[in-house]
Amino acid sequence: MKTHASILAIAAVGLFAVAAELRPIPYYADNLRDGVAKPSDQQDDFTKKEAEKLAKSQVPTAEEAAKLALGAFLKQPGLDARESWRVVGLYRIGRDVTNFAKADDLIWEIHITRMASGVSGVVWVSTTTKSAKVLFP
Repeated sequence: MKTHASILAIAAVGLFAVAAELRPIPYYADNLRDGVAKPSDQQDDFTKKEAEKLAKSQVPTAEEAAKLALGAFLKQPGLDARESWRVVGLYRIGRDVTNFAKADDLIWEIHITRMASGVSGVVWVSTTTKSAKVLFP
């Protein structure tokens, strides 16, 4: 019995030591919006690289993305007085999309919301082509 308790104690100490050494690894599908807004001394290497890519892009700010998204949404399906918009994310796109973006490009995601009803539209804006894609509805 004492042997089993000793082995468990050693295993537990080992696990805590390994866990203390672990750092979060950037997940490429994570929302980068908040990370790129932090001061560079608070960013990991991956986020710094993405922030630099964004700064050099054609759509470097959420405000510019929102303008492009609204322009596209007004054409199809149209905005009504009960709707508002919000930039909710900045993501790396995982594959090429013809006339929109290439794999690893950054895209902004904008949600159109209807008062007290929820999301009524989703628009993506490419930071490299300035194209806006209305995904929903």
